[in-house]
Amino acid sequence: MSAELIAYNPNDGYEMDSQSPDLSAIASLELMSLSKSGTRATFSVELKPKSLSGRLMIQTMRLGKSRLDKRYRIKASDFARIIERQHKSNVKA
Repeated sequence: MSAELIAYNPNDGYEMDSQSPDLSAIASLELMSLSKSGTRATFSVELKPKSLSGRLMIQTMRLGKSRLDKRYRIKASDFARIIERQHKSNVKA
């Protein structure tokens, strides 16, 4: 798989285009400042199949969507806590 950063703004987020023989994907992270100490992060991925095996992969993901969503929420929450801790330690230093 190859990936290319197609848009980047430190205050607003980024967008990345990924290509493989079976799938094409565009992933974006949008950041919205809620207050001086809070930011909302929204991550989205758009997958498009390029082949029959890509279609089967996407269909399998659709069938397991609730399980994938749950795993993603847990990992994203853990990642956000790590970033928050790192930021707080850098602000105090």
